[in-house]
Amino acid sequence: MRKNKDNFRIYIIVFLVLFFSALHTLTLLFIPPNMQVNNIKLGMVKKSELDSVLEKTLSNFEQNKVHITYKDQSKTYTLSDLGISVDRLKTKQEILAASKPNIINFFTTLKDGKEFKPSCVTNTEKFYDSLEIFEDNTAKKPINAYYKYQHGKVVIVNEVPGYILAKDNLLQELLDDPFKENLELSLSLEYVQPEITKEILNTQGVNEIVSSYRTSFNPSNKSRSTNLQLAVNAINGTVIAPNEIFSFNNVVGQRTAQRGYQNSIVFENGIMVSGLGGGICQVSTTLYNAVLLGDYKIIERSNHSITIPYADPSRDATVAWGYQDFKFQNQTDRHLFIHSEVQGNQVVFNIFSTKVPNKKVTLESVVISRESNKCRSKLIKKVYYNNNLSHTYTVSTDTYKLSSSPSLKPDKPKKTIKETMSTENIRSNIVSAPKSTNKTEVQSNESKNTQKPAEPPTPMEQKEPPKPVEPKEQKENNTLPKTNDTLNQNEPTQSED
Repeated sequence: MRKNKDNFRIYIIVFLVLFFSALHTLTLLFIPPNMQVNNIKLGMVKKSELDSVLEKTLSNFEQNKVHITYKDQSKTYTLSDLGISVDRLKTKQEILAASKPNIINFFTTLKDGKEFKPSCVTNTEKFYDSLEIFEDNTAKKPINAYYKYQHGKVVIVNEVPGYILAKDNLLQELLDDPFKENLELSLSLEYVQPEITKEILNTQGVNEIVSSYRTSFNPSNKSRSTNLQLAVNAINGTVIAPNEIFSFNNVVGQRTAQRGYQNSIVFENGIMVSGLGGGICQVSTTLYNAVLLGDYKIIERSNHSITIPYADPSRDATVAWGYQDFKFQNQTDRHLFIHSEVQGNQVVFNIFSTKVPNKKVTLESVVISRESNKCRSKLIKKVYYNNNLSHTYTVSTDTYKLSSSPSLKPDKPKKTIKETMSTENIRSNIVSAPKSTNKTEVQSNESKNTQKPAEPPTPMEQKEPPKPVEPKEQKENNTLPKTNDTLNQNEPTQSED
Protein backbone atom coordinates (compact mmCIF):
# COMPACT_ATOMS: atom_id res chain seq x y z
CA MET A 1 0.00 0.00 0.00
CA ARG A 2 2.74 2.40 0.97
CA LYS A 3 4.64 1.50 -2.18
CA ASN A 4 1.61 2.42 -4.27
CA LYS A 5 1.40 5.83 -2.57
CA ASP A 6 5.05 6.50 -3.27
CA ASN A 7 4.55 5.60 -6.92
CA PHE A 8 1.54 7.92 -7.11
CA ARG A 9 3.57 10.80 -5.72
CA ILE A 10 6.25 10.14 -8.30
CA TYR A 11 3.63 10.15 -11.07
CA ILE A 12 2.25 13.46 -9.79
CA ILE A 13 5.69 15.03 -9.63
CA VAL A 14 6.56 13.82 -13.12
CA PHE A 15 3.23 15.09 -14.45
CA LEU A 16 3.71 18.52 -12.86
CA VAL A 17 7.25 18.79 -14.18
CA LEU A 18 6.11 17.89 -17.69
CA PHE A 19 3.08 20.19 -17.42
CA PHE A 20 4.99 23.24 -16.29
CA SER A 21 7.77 22.51 -18.76
CA ALA A 22 5.17 22.50 -21.51
CA LEU A 23 3.68 25.76 -20.20
CA HIS A 24 7.13 27.32 -20.06
CA THR A 25 7.71 26.24 -23.64
CA LEU A 26 4.39 27.81 -24.61
CA THR A 27 5.33 31.13 -22.98
CA LEU A 28 8.65 31.04 -24.81
CA LEU A 29 7.10 30.43 -28.22
CA PHE A 30 3.64 32.00 -28.11
CA ILE A 31 1.90 35.25 -27.17
CA PRO A 32 -0.24 34.60 -24.05
CA PRO A 33 -3.97 34.02 -24.63
CA ASN A 34 -6.47 36.89 -24.26
CA MET A 35 -3.89 39.46 -25.38
CA GLN A 36 -5.30 42.04 -27.83
CA VAL A 37 -4.20 45.04 -29.84
CA ASN A 38 -7.09 47.46 -30.16
CA ASN A 39 -9.67 44.62 -29.88
CA ILE A 40 -7.76 42.38 -32.31
CA LYS A 41 -6.82 39.14 -30.55
CA LEU A 42 -3.21 38.05 -30.70
CA GLY A 43 -3.43 35.21 -28.18
CA MET A 44 -1.43 32.07 -29.00
CA VAL A 45 0.22 33.70 -32.03
CA LYS A 46 3.76 32.49 -32.46
CA LYS A 47 6.26 35.17 -31.47
CA SER A 48 8.19 34.37 -34.62
CA GLU A 49 5.10 35.32 -36.65
CA LEU A 50 4.30 38.49 -34.67
CA ASP A 51 5.83 40.85 -37.26
CA SER A 52 3.63 39.65 -40.12
CA VAL A 53 0.48 39.57 -37.94
CA LEU A 54 1.12 43.11 -36.67
CA GLU A 55 1.85 44.42 -40.15
CA LYS A 56 -1.47 43.20 -41.46
CA THR A 57 -3.38 44.39 -38.38
CA LEU A 58 -1.73 47.79 -38.05
CA SER A 59 -1.89 48.54 -41.79
CA ASN A 60 -5.65 48.14 -41.56
CA PHE A 61 -5.72 50.61 -38.66
CA GLU A 62 -3.91 53.20 -40.78
CA GLN A 63 -6.74 53.06 -43.31
CA ASN A 64 -9.36 54.11 -40.74
CA LYS A 65 -11.50 57.00 -42.02
CA VAL A 66 -11.46 60.48 -40.45
CA HIS A 67 -14.07 63.08 -41.47
CA ILE A 68 -12.95 66.70 -40.97
CA THR A 69 -15.16 69.77 -41.42
CA TYR A 70 -14.54 73.50 -41.31
CA LYS A 71 -17.47 75.87 -41.86
CA ASP A 72 -19.13 74.63 -45.07
CA GLN A 73 -16.11 72.54 -46.18
CA SER A 74 -15.52 68.88 -45.43
CA LYS A 75 -13.14 66.13 -46.48
CA THR A 76 -12.61 62.48 -45.62
CA TYR A 77 -9.07 61.25 -44.96
CA THR A 78 -7.39 58.06 -43.88
CA LEU A 79 -4.98 58.18 -40.94
CA SER A 80 -2.21 57.57 -43.44
CA ASP A 81 -3.35 60.59 -45.50
CA LEU A 82 -2.95 62.72 -42.38
CA GLY A 83 0.59 61.52 -41.75
CA ILE A 84 -0.36 59.28 -38.82
CA SER A 85 1.16 55.81 -38.74
CA VAL A 86 1.61 53.07 -36.17
CA ASP A 87 5.00 52.68 -34.58
CA ARG A 88 5.37 48.98 -35.33
CA LEU A 89 8.66 48.49 -33.51
CA LYS A 90 7.49 50.14 -30.30
CA THR A 91 4.18 48.26 -30.37
CA LYS A 92 5.99 44.95 -30.87
CA GLN A 93 8.40 45.70 -28.02
CA GLU A 94 5.51 46.47 -25.66
CA ILE A 95 3.76 43.20 -26.56
CA LEU A 96 6.91 41.10 -26.11
CA ALA A 97 7.67 42.81 -22.79
CA ALA A 98 4.22 41.73 -21.55
CA SER A 99 4.77 38.21 -22.93
CA LYS A 100 7.79 37.22 -20.87
CA PRO A 101 8.15 33.46 -20.31
CA ASN A 102 6.54 33.57 -16.91
CA ILE A 103 3.91 31.03 -15.87
CA ILE A 104 2.22 33.40 -13.41
CA ASN A 105 2.03 36.08 -16.12
CA PHE A 106 0.59 33.44 -18.47
CA PHE A 107 -2.28 32.53 -16.15
CA THR A 108 -2.89 36.19 -15.21
CA THR A 109 -3.30 37.11 -18.87
CA LEU A 110 -5.43 34.02 -19.43
CA LYS A 111 -7.76 35.09 -16.63
CA ASP A 112 -7.91 38.90 -16.99
CA GLY A 113 -6.74 39.51 -20.54
CA LYS A 114 -4.52 42.40 -21.66
CA GLU A 115 -5.14 45.05 -24.32
CA PHE A 116 -2.64 47.33 -26.02
CA LYS A 117 -3.19 50.63 -27.77
CA PRO A 118 -0.73 50.86 -30.66
CA SER A 119 1.83 53.64 -30.39
CA CYS A 120 1.47 56.28 -33.11
CA VAL A 121 3.99 58.36 -35.00
CA THR A 122 2.89 61.65 -36.56
CA ASN A 123 4.46 63.35 -39.53
CA THR A 124 3.39 66.85 -38.47
CA GLU A 125 4.49 68.48 -41.72
CA LYS A 126 2.31 66.08 -43.72
CA PHE A 127 -0.55 66.61 -41.27
CA TYR A 128 -0.41 70.41 -41.59
CA ASP A 129 -0.06 70.23 -45.39
CA SER A 130 -3.08 67.93 -45.69
CA LEU A 131 -5.25 70.60 -44.05
CA GLU A 132 -4.22 73.41 -46.41
CA ILE A 133 -7.52 73.13 -48.30
CA PHE A 134 -9.20 74.61 -45.22
CA GLU A 135 -7.01 77.73 -45.13
CA ASP A 136 -9.24 80.73 -44.50
CA ASN A 137 -8.03 83.75 -46.44
CA THR A 138 -10.68 85.93 -44.81
CA ALA A 139 -9.18 85.41 -41.34
CA LYS A 140 -6.71 88.02 -40.15
CA LYS A 141 -3.36 86.24 -39.84
CA PRO A 142 -0.83 87.03 -37.07
CA ILE A 143 2.15 89.13 -38.18
CA ASN A 144 5.57 88.79 -36.57
CA ALA A 145 7.43 91.85 -35.34
CA TYR A 146 10.19 92.77 -37.77
CA TYR A 147 13.03 95.21 -38.42
CA LYS A 148 12.50 98.07 -40.84
CA TYR A 149 15.07 100.48 -42.23
CA GLN A 150 13.71 104.01 -41.97
CA HIS A 151 15.51 107.33 -42.49
CA GLY A 152 18.96 105.85 -41.83
CA LYS A 153 17.90 103.90 -38.75
CA VAL A 154 16.49 100.47 -38.03
CA VAL A 155 13.20 100.50 -36.18
CA ILE A 156 11.06 97.62 -34.92
CA VAL A 157 7.55 97.24 -36.26
CA ASN A 158 5.26 95.74 -33.61
CA GLU A 159 3.75 92.28 -33.93
CA VAL A 160 0.04 91.90 -34.68
CA PRO A 161 -2.01 89.01 -33.17
CA GLY A 162 -4.35 87.13 -35.44
CA TYR A 163 -6.22 83.93 -36.21
CA ILE A 164 -4.92 80.59 -37.45
CA LEU A 165 -6.53 77.21 -37.99
CA ALA A 166 -6.32 75.27 -34.73
CA LYS A 167 -4.44 72.39 -36.34
CA ASP A 168 -2.59 71.43 -33.15
CA ASN A 169 -5.85 71.13 -31.23
CA LEU A 170 -7.28 68.97 -33.99
CA LEU A 171 -4.21 66.74 -33.96
CA GLN A 172 -4.41 66.25 -30.20
CA GLU A 173 -8.10 65.38 -30.44
CA LEU A 174 -7.33 62.88 -33.17
CA LEU A 175 -4.50 61.23 -31.22
CA ASP A 176 -6.73 60.79 -28.17
CA ASP A 177 -8.49 57.97 -30.04
CA PRO A 178 -6.87 57.55 -33.46
CA PHE A 179 -8.27 54.09 -34.17
CA LYS A 180 -11.91 54.85 -33.69
CA GLU A 181 -13.74 53.99 -36.89
CA ASN A 182 -15.35 56.81 -38.91
CA LEU A 183 -14.07 59.50 -36.58
CA GLU A 184 -15.67 62.92 -37.12
CA LEU A 185 -13.78 66.09 -36.15
CA SER A 186 -14.33 69.82 -36.60
CA LEU A 187 -11.62 72.38 -37.35
CA SER A 188 -11.84 75.86 -35.84
CA LEU A 189 -9.94 79.16 -35.70
CA GLU A 190 -7.60 80.02 -32.85
CA TYR A 191 -6.55 83.53 -31.74
CA VAL A 192 -2.78 83.53 -31.25
CA GLN A 193 0.16 85.81 -30.58
CA PRO A 194 2.93 85.86 -33.23
CA GLU A 195 6.06 83.82 -32.59
CA ILE A 196 8.37 86.84 -32.93
CA THR A 197 7.54 89.85 -30.79
CA LYS A 198 9.02 93.29 -30.33
CA GLU A 199 10.24 92.18 -26.91
CA ILE A 200 12.31 89.43 -28.53
CA LEU A 201 13.80 91.74 -31.18
CA ASN A 202 14.72 94.30 -28.53
CA THR A 203 17.13 91.76 -27.02
CA GLN A 204 18.99 90.98 -30.27
CA GLY A 205 21.29 93.99 -30.27
CA VAL A 206 20.37 95.53 -33.64
CA ASN A 207 20.97 99.10 -32.48
CA GLU A 208 23.23 101.02 -34.85
CA ILE A 209 25.38 100.97 -37.96
CA VAL A 210 28.55 98.97 -37.41
CA SER A 211 29.91 99.23 -40.95
CA SER A 212 28.96 100.64 -44.36
CA TYR A 213 30.25 100.49 -47.91
CA ARG A 214 29.15 101.61 -51.35
CA THR A 215 30.32 101.22 -54.94
CA SER A 216 29.23 103.01 -58.11
CA PHE A 217 28.01 101.71 -61.46
CA ASN A 218 26.83 102.96 -64.84
CA PRO A 219 23.00 103.16 -64.69
CA SER A 220 22.76 103.54 -68.47
CA ASN A 221 23.56 99.83 -68.72
CA LYS A 222 19.96 98.76 -68.12
CA SER A 223 20.41 94.99 -68.06
CA ARG A 224 23.28 95.15 -65.59
CA SER A 225 21.41 97.67 -63.44
CA THR A 226 18.42 95.31 -63.35
CA ASN A 227 20.62 92.46 -62.13
CA LEU A 228 22.14 94.65 -59.43
CA GLN A 229 18.71 95.73 -58.20
CA LEU A 230 17.41 92.14 -58.04
CA ALA A 231 20.38 90.91 -56.01
CA VAL A 232 20.32 93.92 -53.70
CA ASN A 233 16.60 93.45 -53.05
CA ALA A 234 17.13 89.76 -52.24
CA ILE A 235 19.66 90.57 -49.51
CA ASN A 236 17.94 93.64 -48.07
CA GLY A 237 16.45 92.93 -44.64
CA THR A 238 18.44 89.76 -43.98
CA VAL A 239 18.90 89.01 -40.27
CA ILE A 240 21.90 86.88 -39.23
CA ALA A 241 21.81 85.26 -35.80
CA PRO A 242 24.93 84.77 -33.64
CA ASN A 243 27.25 82.11 -35.13
CA GLU A 244 25.05 81.87 -38.24
CA ILE A 245 26.77 81.73 -41.65
CA PHE A 246 25.50 83.95 -44.45
CA SER A 247 25.68 82.48 -47.96
CA PHE A 248 25.31 84.89 -50.88
CA ASN A 249 24.10 82.16 -53.24
CA ASN A 250 21.55 80.81 -50.75
CA VAL A 251 20.09 84.24 -50.06
CA VAL A 252 20.14 85.65 -53.59
CA GLY A 253 19.23 82.37 -55.25
CA GLN A 254 19.94 81.13 -58.74
CA ARG A 255 20.16 83.80 -61.40
CA THR A 256 17.58 82.78 -64.01
CA ALA A 257 15.54 84.52 -66.67
CA GLN A 258 12.36 83.38 -64.93
CA ARG A 259 13.41 85.41 -61.88
CA GLY A 260 14.04 88.49 -64.01
CA TYR A 261 17.81 88.35 -64.48
CA GLN A 262 19.17 89.57 -67.80
CA ASN A 263 22.27 89.03 -69.89
CA SER A 264 25.19 91.31 -69.20
CA ILE A 265 28.98 91.15 -69.06
CA VAL A 266 30.61 88.35 -67.05
CA PHE A 267 34.23 87.15 -66.87
CA GLU A 268 35.07 83.72 -68.26
CA ASN A 269 38.70 82.61 -68.25
CA GLY A 270 39.66 86.25 -67.88
CA ILE A 271 37.64 87.27 -70.92
CA MET A 272 34.52 89.43 -70.88
CA VAL A 273 31.51 87.61 -72.34
CA SER A 274 27.74 87.96 -72.10
CA GLY A 275 26.07 85.91 -69.36
CA LEU A 276 22.83 85.72 -67.40
CA GLY A 277 23.00 87.73 -64.18
CA GLY A 278 26.12 89.62 -65.19
CA GLY A 279 27.10 92.35 -62.74
CA ILE A 280 25.96 90.92 -59.44
CA CYS A 281 29.57 90.41 -58.39
CA GLN A 282 29.46 94.12 -57.67
CA VAL A 283 26.80 93.36 -55.06
CA SER A 284 28.88 90.59 -53.44
CA THR A 285 31.97 92.82 -53.57
CA THR A 286 30.20 95.74 -51.90
CA LEU A 287 28.90 93.45 -49.17
CA TYR A 288 32.36 91.90 -48.77
CA ASN A 289 33.88 95.29 -47.99
CA ALA A 290 31.13 96.13 -45.48
CA VAL A 291 31.74 92.76 -43.80
CA LEU A 292 35.51 93.34 -43.64
CA LEU A 293 35.00 96.79 -42.11
CA GLY A 294 32.64 95.26 -39.57
CA ASP A 295 35.36 92.72 -38.71
CA TYR A 296 33.20 89.66 -39.29
CA LYS A 297 34.66 86.25 -40.09
CA ILE A 298 35.11 85.44 -43.78
CA ILE A 299 34.27 81.79 -44.51
CA GLU A 300 34.48 81.70 -48.32
CA ARG A 301 35.57 84.29 -50.86
CA SER A 302 37.17 84.23 -54.33
CA ASN A 303 38.78 87.01 -56.32
CA HIS A 304 38.01 87.76 -59.95
CA SER A 305 40.33 86.48 -62.64
CA ILE A 306 40.77 90.04 -63.93
CA THR A 307 40.96 93.43 -62.23
CA ILE A 308 37.66 95.32 -62.01
CA PRO A 309 36.85 99.05 -62.06
CA TYR A 310 34.64 99.22 -58.94
CA ALA A 311 37.05 97.69 -56.40
CA ASP A 312 40.77 97.77 -55.73
CA PRO A 313 42.83 94.58 -56.00
CA SER A 314 42.07 92.01 -53.26
CA ARG A 315 38.91 93.89 -52.26
CA ASP A 316 36.58 92.03 -54.62
CA ALA A 317 34.43 88.93 -54.11
CA THR A 318 33.22 87.04 -57.15
CA VAL A 319 30.29 84.61 -57.16
CA ALA A 320 29.02 82.00 -59.61
CA TRP A 321 25.99 79.80 -59.04
CA GLY A 322 26.97 76.26 -58.06
CA TYR A 323 30.66 77.09 -58.26
CA GLN A 324 31.73 80.06 -56.15
CA ASP A 325 30.03 81.58 -53.13
CA PHE A 326 30.67 84.40 -50.72
CA LYS A 327 30.11 83.37 -47.11
CA PHE A 328 30.77 85.02 -43.79
CA GLN A 329 29.93 84.22 -40.18
CA ASN A 330 28.47 86.43 -37.49
CA GLN A 331 30.90 85.38 -34.77
CA THR A 332 29.45 87.86 -32.25
CA ASP A 333 26.75 87.36 -29.63
CA ARG A 334 24.48 89.93 -31.33
CA HIS A 335 22.23 89.66 -34.36
CA LEU A 336 23.10 91.46 -37.61
CA PHE A 337 20.63 93.27 -39.84
CA ILE A 338 21.70 93.98 -43.42
CA HIS A 339 20.22 96.96 -45.22
CA SER A 340 21.04 97.15 -48.91
CA GLU A 341 19.73 99.41 -51.63
CA VAL A 342 20.52 101.06 -54.94
CA GLN A 343 20.85 104.82 -54.50
CA GLY A 344 21.03 106.46 -57.91
CA ASN A 345 24.16 104.96 -59.42
CA GLN A 346 25.48 103.39 -56.22
CA VAL A 347 25.13 100.02 -54.49
CA VAL A 348 24.94 100.64 -50.73
CA PHE A 349 25.32 98.20 -47.85
CA ASN A 350 24.86 99.00 -44.15
CA ILE A 351 25.34 96.40 -41.42
CA PHE A 352 23.47 97.11 -38.19
CA SER A 353 24.27 95.52 -34.84
CA THR A 354 26.01 96.70 -31.65
CA LYS A 355 29.31 98.56 -32.01
CA VAL A 356 32.37 97.73 -29.98
CA PRO A 357 33.35 101.04 -28.31
CA ASN A 358 36.44 102.79 -29.66
CA LYS A 359 37.14 100.11 -32.25
CA LYS A 360 38.53 101.00 -35.67
CA VAL A 361 39.24 98.79 -38.70
CA THR A 362 41.50 99.82 -41.58
CA LEU A 363 42.01 98.05 -44.91
CA GLU A 364 45.04 98.41 -47.19
CA SER A 365 45.14 97.06 -50.74
CA VAL A 366 48.79 96.52 -51.65
CA VAL A 367 50.09 95.64 -55.13
CA ILE A 368 52.96 93.24 -54.47
CA SER A 369 54.23 92.63 -58.00
CA ARG A 370 53.36 93.52 -61.54
CA GLU A 371 54.13 92.01 -64.90
CA SER A 372 53.03 92.92 -68.41
CA ASN A 373 49.71 91.12 -68.16
CA LYS A 374 49.15 90.25 -64.51
CA CYS A 375 49.67 91.44 -60.97
CA ARG A 376 49.70 90.08 -57.44
CA SER A 377 48.13 91.93 -54.55
CA LYS A 378 47.22 91.46 -50.92
CA LEU A 379 44.73 92.96 -48.52
CA ILE A 380 45.94 93.95 -45.07
CA LYS A 381 43.51 94.52 -42.21
CA LYS A 382 44.42 96.37 -39.02
CA VAL A 383 42.23 96.59 -35.93
CA TYR A 384 42.63 99.36 -33.38
CA TYR A 385 41.15 99.88 -29.91
CA ASN A 386 41.38 103.36 -28.38
CA ASN A 387 43.70 104.29 -31.28
CA ASN A 388 46.13 101.53 -30.27
CA LEU A 389 46.93 98.85 -32.84
CA SER A 390 45.57 95.51 -31.61
CA HIS A 391 46.45 93.20 -34.48
CA THR A 392 47.40 93.15 -38.17
CA TYR A 393 46.90 90.35 -40.61
CA THR A 394 46.71 89.63 -44.32
CA VAL A 395 43.15 88.83 -45.40
CA SER A 396 44.13 87.38 -48.79
CA THR A 397 46.80 87.30 -51.47
CA ASP A 398 45.47 87.26 -55.03
CA THR A 399 46.59 87.12 -58.65
CA TYR A 400 44.82 88.95 -61.50
CA LYS A 401 45.10 89.45 -65.19
CA LEU A 402 45.40 93.13 -65.89
CA SER A 403 42.46 94.93 -67.46
CA SER A 404 41.92 98.51 -68.56
CA SER A 405 40.31 99.13 -65.17
CA PRO A 406 41.00 102.63 -63.82
CA SER A 407 41.66 101.00 -60.45
CA LEU A 408 44.97 99.59 -61.65
CA LYS A 409 47.01 100.76 -64.64
CA PRO A 410 50.25 99.05 -65.68
CA ASP A 411 52.20 102.27 -66.20
CA LYS A 412 51.71 103.47 -62.61
CA PRO A 413 54.01 102.55 -59.73
CA LYS A 414 52.92 100.11 -57.09
CA LYS A 415 50.55 101.68 -54.61
CA THR A 416 48.72 101.14 -51.38
CA ILE A 417 45.00 101.89 -51.10
CA LYS A 418 43.76 102.39 -47.58
CA GLU A 419 40.28 102.57 -46.08
CA THR A 420 39.24 103.05 -42.49
CA MET A 421 36.02 102.19 -40.65
CA SER A 422 35.97 103.66 -37.17
CA THR A 423 33.00 102.62 -35.09
CA GLU A 424 33.02 105.73 -33.00
CA ASN A 425 32.73 107.88 -36.12
CA ILE A 426 29.65 106.21 -37.60
CA ARG A 427 26.39 107.88 -36.75
CA SER A 428 23.49 105.44 -36.65
CA ASN A 429 21.14 107.81 -38.46
CA ILE A 430 23.42 108.71 -41.39
CA VAL A 431 24.74 106.30 -44.01
CA SER A 432 28.28 107.59 -44.32
CA ALA A 433 31.89 106.61 -43.99
CA PRO A 434 34.19 107.85 -41.22
CA LYS A 435 36.65 110.62 -41.76
CA SER A 436 40.19 109.59 -42.44
CA THR A 437 42.68 109.86 -39.61
CA ASN A 438 45.42 110.32 -42.21
CA LYS A 439 45.98 113.37 -44.29
CA THR A 440 44.79 111.68 -47.45
CA GLU A 441 42.40 112.71 -50.12
CA VAL A 442 38.83 111.57 -49.34
CA GLN A 443 36.94 110.39 -52.38
CA SER A 444 34.06 108.15 -53.37
CA ASN A 445 34.72 104.69 -54.61
CA GLU A 446 33.03 105.87 -57.79
CA SER A 447 36.03 108.08 -58.48
CA LYS A 448 37.50 105.06 -60.21
CA ASN A 449 34.84 105.37 -62.92
CA THR A 450 34.79 108.13 -65.48
CA GLN A 451 31.06 108.75 -65.11
CA LYS A 452 30.01 111.11 -62.34
CA PRO A 453 27.28 110.07 -59.91
CA ALA A 454 23.75 111.35 -60.39
CA GLU A 455 24.03 112.95 -56.97
CA PRO A 456 27.05 113.54 -54.68
CA PRO A 457 27.78 110.16 -53.04
CA THR A 458 28.71 109.77 -49.41
CA PRO A 459 32.51 109.40 -49.25
CA MET A 460 33.27 105.77 -48.58
CA GLU A 461 36.85 105.15 -49.64
CA GLN A 462 39.97 106.92 -48.48
CA LYS A 463 43.16 106.54 -50.43
CA GLU A 464 46.71 107.56 -49.89
CA PRO A 465 48.47 109.13 -52.86
CA PRO A 466 50.20 106.51 -55.04
CA LYS A 467 53.62 105.67 -53.68
CA PRO A 468 56.12 102.86 -54.20
CA VAL A 469 55.69 99.89 -51.93
CA GLU A 470 58.50 99.54 -49.46
CA PRO A 471 60.45 96.29 -49.70
CA LYS A 472 59.54 95.38 -46.13
CA GLU A 473 55.84 95.58 -47.04
CA GLN A 474 56.38 93.19 -49.93
CA LYS A 475 57.99 90.70 -47.55
CA GLU A 476 55.35 90.99 -44.86
CA ASN A 477 54.31 87.57 -43.61
CA ASN A 478 50.67 86.61 -43.40
CA THR A 479 49.45 86.20 -39.84
CA LEU A 480 46.34 84.34 -41.04
CA PRO A 481 45.99 81.86 -43.89
CA LYS A 482 44.82 83.18 -47.24
CA THR A 483 41.10 83.15 -47.86
CA ASN A 484 41.55 82.20 -51.48
CA ASP A 485 44.25 81.84 -54.09
CA THR A 486 43.93 82.99 -57.65
CA LEU A 487 40.82 81.97 -59.53
CA ASN A 488 41.37 78.87 -61.63
CA GLN A 489 41.41 80.19 -65.16
CA ASN A 490 41.33 76.76 -66.75
CA GLU A 491 37.62 76.21 -66.11
CA PRO A 492 35.98 77.11 -69.44
CA THR A 493 32.48 76.19 -68.30
CA GLN A 494 32.44 78.51 -65.29
CA SER A 495 31.90 82.24 -65.31
CA GLU A 496 32.01 85.03 -62.76
CA ASP A 497 28.76 86.98 -62.59
